[in-house]
Formats: sequence, structure tokens, C-alpha cells
Amino acid sequence: MHANESHVLVRWRAEGEVPRKLRLGPMHAKESCIPMATRLSPRQLEVLRWTAQGKTTWETSVIMRCTEATVNYHLKQVFRKLEASNKTHAVSRAFKLGLITTNSR
Repeated sequence: MHANESHVLVRWRAEGEVPRKLRLGPMHAKESCIPMATRLSPRQLEVLRWTAQGKTTWETSVIMRCTEATVNYHLKQVFRKLEASNKTHAVSRAFKLGLITTNSR
């Protein structure tokens, strides 16, 4: 981005208008993961807590009295919302965001 373009971008932001071409997508905006992450459902948080305690999807499904497919569905939604690629990454992101703690139950 050139100096002149950044000046125009600042002016557009001040006026509340950013051209579609210059808008940042959700994967590029640094703040994007925080509002989305805080919107985890109670079931998604529960699955995440059991995952953080080292439970497998099968063990979590028995504890939560649902199918393994349901647990996997909730995990996939957690991955999407936290922009995580696997269980370990999701748990790490959740700890960083304060969604779960070592005392979480």
C-alpha cells in the first residue's frame, strides 16, 4: 500500500465507508477471532473443556450422553470459530482467549 492509498483509507474509515476492494476479510482482521470466539455455545464449550482434560471424542460422547458424531460436529464448529486446525490448537486458543481455565468444569 502506498502512502497516498493509506491516507485515502484513513479518510474512508473516518467517514465510515471503506471500498469493498480494501475491506479486510475475517481471516485477515486481527480482532475478528475474538468476537466470534466468544460466541461459542454452551455445548461447544463443554466439548472443549472435556477435550482440554484429554478426553477422546468417544469418552466425551459417553459423558455428554450424545453420539460421537455430535461431539465431532461441535469440535468442527469450535475449530471454525477459533480458527484452529486441530484439538490441541483449539484448546490452546481457548486458554489464550480466556474461554476456558485450568479450573473450568
